[in-house]
Amino acid sequence: MTPPDIATTLRKVSALRSLCLRLPHVPTPAEKRLLERFEALTAAPTRATAADMEAIAVGWSGWWRGGNTGKVLDMAARIPVDLIEASQTASSIWAGALRARWEPIQHLVWLCAACVGRNLVETKLRQQTPPLQVRPKLLVVSIAPPFEVTAVKKPARSATNDPDDKLRRFLERVLGLAWTELTARGLALVHAVKCGIVPEDGHQNPPNGVVDECAPRHLMCELLLARPLVAVTLGRAAYRAVVQALRAAGCSNSDGQLRLTRPPAAAHQSGYVVSLPDQQFRLFVGPFIRASLGPDAVALIRAAASAAGL
Repeated sequence: MTPPDIATTLRKVSALRSLCLRLPHVPTPAEKRLLERFEALTAAPTRATAADMEAIAVGWSGWWRGGNTGKVLDMAARIPVDLIEASQTASSIWAGALRARWEPIQHLVWLCAACVGRNLVETKLRQQTPPLQVRPKLLVVSIAPPFEVTAVKKPARSATNDPDDKLRRFLERVLGLAWTELTARGLALVHAVKCGIVPEDGHQNPPNGVVDECAPRHLMCELLLARPLVAVTLGRAAYRAVVQALRAAGCSNSDGQLRLTRPPAAAHQSGYVVSLPDQQFRLFVGPFIRASLGPDAVALIRAAASAAGL
């Protein structure tokens, strides 16, 4: 076959593939039976077992083709994580649905102008967290992306994209695995505030007003979408940001223990159960990883990872 013939054949194959992708999907008899089971499961996802995952994968495939990523995420939140992870098709669809909703959240971080002109906030340095690979078992909330002087607006370097980041190396050492393995198993990291904070006395301490402005706008959206099993805060600003995000999200904890300045005692030991309208997670509260507080942070991270089954 001559080169022109090859090019013509490839164009025809490509056109045929594009046509097939545009055609409506007609379920096979086997898929119809699975879809009937899936319809029953949509009313009670918590009853799903390993035997139901094939039906769920078929149902989610239909939702995905129809652009209903929100329905996939809502149902996935009520199915045990281990069941989804055991199904390659279901876990791939869930990850794709999460990515489709995660990227607009990060784009809003890039466009946000709420803190332009605020003292200590370097708004030219923005954290944009890459899409999560799997539903987080353990979500680490740190204070802010590492500061650097910049003359142009740019994405910040942090544990999520910088192999030499101090927090990333700390988490790898404490949990005993490489970053790629940790994230594949369900570790995720976000920052309390998304812009760089100019250090004072060697420390990045975002003013309370900055935390209170940023967290309900961005961290709240990340928490609601990620639906972690366990979250751990590192530093006072990170804890404050989570509380503000939870308040904005309609946290139903009515015992008054989630105070801005003093976390519940349980959150230091075995975690504190946080209830949102359609999800729960266990919150651990710890110090930032300064040298003097390192041992406490190590114990806290390991306890949180154990509770998450990481």
